[in-house]
Amino acid sequence: MAPEDVLGSERGTGGCLKEYGQTGQCLPSVPPSQAEHVSQMLAAGQDPSAMTHPYRCTEVRTMFATGLIVRVSGVDPQGLDRNGDGVACGRGDGDA
Repeated sequence: MAPEDVLGSERGTGGCLKEYGQTGQCLPSVPPSQAEHVSQMLAAGQDPSAMTHPYRCTEVRTMFATGLIVRVSGVDPQGLDRNGDGVACGRGDGDA
C-alpha cells in the first residue's frame, strides 16, 4: 500500500507505522478491519490512542502478500516478525 492510499482517505485514520516497509510502502497505523471503530471513537470525541490497534499477519498479507521489511532490526512493536528474519509477516511468521 502506498502512503497516498492511506493519508487523507477514509481508510487512513492516523498515517503509517514508521517501523515497517520500504520507502513508498505504508502499513496503516490502524488496521483496515479496525478503521471504522476508530472513526466512531473520533466522532464521539474519544482518543483512539488510548487503545492498541494490533495487526495480524492475515490482514497484513492482504496488503503485502509476501510481508514487508522491519526497518530497524529488533524494532517490531506489532510483533509481526516472529522468526526475526527482518520481514514482518513473511515466511515462517505464521499468523502473528
